[in-house]
Amino acid sequence: MASYVAKVARQCEEATETKELDLTDCDLTSVPHAVYHILRETTVQSATFSNNKLKSVPGRLCSAFGGVSHLNFSGNRITTLPMEFAELQELLTLDLSKNKLSNIPDGIVVLQKLESLCLDDNEITSVDWQDLRARIPTLKQVSISNNPLSVDSRLQASTIPSLTIVLEKGG
Repeated sequence: MASYVAKVARQCEEATETKELDLTDCDLTSVPHAVYHILRETTVQSATFSNNKLKSVPGRLCSAFGGVSHLNFSGNRITTLPMEFAELQELLTLDLSKNKLSNIPDGIVVLQKLESLCLDDNEITSVDWQDLRARIPTLKQVSISNNPLSVDSRLQASTIPSLTIVLEKGG
């Protein structure tokens, strides 16, 4: 555990210079208060919290990292997003792959600059692609492979122009 604490502290200190926070594989069940304290004077541009044990995205993180443009929460246990997620208005790319989402959370559809959304390996069964397209006109790509999508959602995906929708990964 001490090694994880040291890694978090080291990565936060590095982020004050690089503006990129990477807390991948830190065994986090929550975001430590020290992260907010160390980075209080820093505008983080990119933040990665991959491969931890987070069940939710803290609302405080959304407020503290309001200027973030790239956010990665892949490989956690997230089931929903907080209302504060709507504060991330500079977000361009969002990776929520390998979580426990059963739908596209409302907090995502208000992100007016979002271009790329990765939702691979979740539990999503239905997507209203036309509504998603209308609500996020900047969205260019959605990757949603390895989800139990309904036949209707899969068929509707092919009818949305100017949006690349990846339903299955090749390989």
